Amino acid sequence: MSQTLKKAKGMDAVLPVKQLVDSFYAQEGRYPSSLDELIAKNYVKQIPPPPKGYTYTYTPSTGDVGLEQTSQ
Repeated sequence: MSQTLKKAKGMDAVLPVKQLVDSFYAQEGRYPSSLDELIAKNYVKQIPPPPKGYTYTYTPSTGDVGLEQTSQ
């Protein structure tokens, strides 16, 4: 798979999670301390799974969501 296509698929996975984080911020006035807090506060039943071979990265101080390739 081309690098551009992988990046596009990655953005498709990150966008809904980022929208949840932004919604949390709008309601709570702060970013969640972890992605699990989105579940605990009933913003979502479960975090959408990242693409195969990746895991989400999350920075609570800025609300940034990204992907990191897992070692296989």
